[in-house]
Amino acid sequence: MITKNLKSRSLYRNGKFLKLLIFILFLHLTYNSYSQEKLEREYKIDESEVPEKASNFIKESEVDSRINWYREESEDDISIEAKFKNKGKFYSVEFSESGEIQDIEIIVRKKEIPEEVWKILDEHITEKFAKYGIIKIQTQFTGEATWLLKLLKEGITDHDCILKYEIIIKSQVEKEWSKYEILADEEGEILQVKKIVIRNTDNLEY
Repeated sequence: MITKNLKSRSLYRNGKFLKLLIFILFLHLTYNSYSQEKLEREYKIDESEVPEKASNFIKESEVDSRINWYREESEDDISIEAKFKNKGKFYSVEFSESGEIQDIEIIVRKKEIPEEVWKILDEHITEKFAKYGIIKIQTQFTGEATWLLKLLKEGITDHDCILKYEIIIKSQVEKEWSKYEILADEEGEILQVKKIVIRNTDNLEY
């Protein structure tokens, strides 16, 4: 009887320990998802330094405006960006170092995001940041190069591209004001949060 009681207590303690371990692991994963830092250096480059594939993509899009080219270097990646204004909108087209198209980002206003999506997004942001100010909102499109080209060239809304939202905010965390980059899916569910480390070459406004 005593042995049975001891086994029961041991199982109970082991069960409590396992639940505690799972809870700690959950907190750790949650903290890490909100504690990443975006360390990068961005600087302007000449068109002669742009990969031919990236340059040809922009030319094929027939964008009738001045293109500003940038090179962005992060801890684990290098990308090339073409930034320009087209039909009243500010665009950022990102390519890999070899010139493969990665995504298209367009600056939008909050009212351009569906109301029900913004409500979900705002709820998730305020769970982490009690108060925050919006610096910039962008729609981000990824997908096959042919669809991305059509989106850029024709401004089509019926496409097979994947839509996400990228929001840059400013908030005070532990008495320190910082900028954060938030990536969310089409429904407003947050996928990633990164703290932005400001450098002199950062170009956050455009």
